Amino acid sequence: MIKSGNAWVYKENRNNNYLLNLENHARTNKLGLWSGSLHIEPWIFRKNK
Repeated sequence: MIKSGNAWVYKENRNNNYLLNLENHARTNKLGLWSGSLHIEPWIFRKNK
């Protein structure tokens, strides 16, 4: 899910370079969540609601 851009890596709780590289791949290739210009992290979205 992360590689296809359909999931976030919770960086606060994880220090897993493999998962971070998958997310960077999705960001670089503008896949899934990263295809648009507006990205709101789920933890920020929930905090604001």
